[in-house]
Amino acid sequence: MLDRFDAANPALALPESDTDTQAIVRLYQTYWWRALDQPGQRALHEAALLASLRTHLDLDEADAPDASAVEAAVKSRLGLNGYHALLGRTPPLRELMTWRQQDSRILNVDLPGGSETVRAELLDNFLSLGWAHYASCGKRYTGGWATQDALFAVMPAYDGGMQSEEFRVVFLSHEAQHFADKRRYAALEAWELEYRAKLVELALATELGPKRLSSMLSTQGDDPKIPHPYANRRVIEGLRRTLPQPLDAVPFERIKLAAIGLLEQDTRKRQSHTQRPAP
Repeated sequence: MLDRFDAANPALALPESDTDTQAIVRLYQTYWWRALDQPGQRALHEAALLASLRTHLDLDEADAPDASAVEAAVKSRLGLNGYHALLGRTPPLRELMTWRQQDSRILNVDLPGGSETVRAELLDNFLSLGWAHYASCGKRYTGGWATQDALFAVMPAYDGGMQSEEFRVVFLSHEAQHFADKRRYAALEAWELEYRAKLVELALATELGPKRLSSMLSTQGDDPKIPHPYANRRVIEGLRRTLPQPLDAVPFERIKLAAIGLLEQDTRKRQSHTQRPAP
């Protein structure tokens, strides 16, 4: 971490690839380094990233006036180089994940609120695992995400593969809950989606449960624009209201029951809102 972030200039981590793809990854890593070092100037560094990408891709600003247009061109170029890509924003920074291998599966997932059938895309052979991986020197990164159409699993995050509890609970059940919630509740904020999915993790976890609870206890935040740590705080606050003694002294079976209760409470609240007659 000191070698990477206590340097005078951006310290890059560039795996082997073609020079064009390496150059794109280099631009993103330079942006991440500067935006993490100077959070008050993130908008400035983001604008510099977009300008650098336009130059590299030989784009006129008139043809690619905003981030969406620039990222569409980046995704197209990476596709020509043999890579799939995730771009956009993983709050609070602009994202770049790139991989070569992608396999599709249809899976049935049992959730506290019912069964959900999902299409899961299994992603592997990564070149870039995103800004969180860069920021933590490989210690932390997203294990997957959900869209309206499918779940996307970052398979390097799961040492035991699809049979591991990390995959079945932390990825599959978590993201399947997102999938169901996005279909049922159109206006949920990112932290609300995470709050519900993290309750599902606690409700379904067995051996991994205490570790997941410990992670939520140690990673809490006050900013709803950074959804994961903020959702952790809301989960912990809810559990503490339900279980008055210190959470690390509570048998995990009681944590599981409390998590199910909080999820059911949240569901009832949202259903009452959606069923309320128009004035």
